[in-house]
Amino acid sequence: MEYWNKLTKSQQYYLMGGATFVAIFLVFQFLIFPLWDTRQKTLNAIRVSEKVLNDMSVLGAEYGILKERAATIQRVLASRPQDFTLFSYLEKKAGKSR
Repeated sequence: MEYWNKLTKSQQYYLMGGATFVAIFLVFQFLIFPLWDTRQKTLNAIRVSEKVLNDMSVLGAEYGILKERAATIQRVLASRPQDFTLFSYLEKKAGKSR
C-alpha cells in the first residue's frame, strides 16, 4: 500500500489500466475462448451426428424393403413342392412352349 501511495495519479492510472488490460486478457484467454471453441466443437459434432442419423434412417428404410422382399421370396420358395428342381421346371416350360 505504501508503494501505491508513493505513485503519482498518472502512474496509478497507468498501473490500473495495465492491470485491467491483463485481467481482461486473462478472462478472454482462459474463459471466453475455451468456451467458444467448445461451443463450435459441439455444434460441429451435432451436425455430423444429424448427418449420420439421416443416413441411418435411409439405410433403415432400405433394409426394411429388402427384408420384406426376402420374406416374400422365402414364402414363394416354401410353397413349392419338395421335389422341385429348376432343370425339370425349365424342361416342362420348354415342352409347353415347344
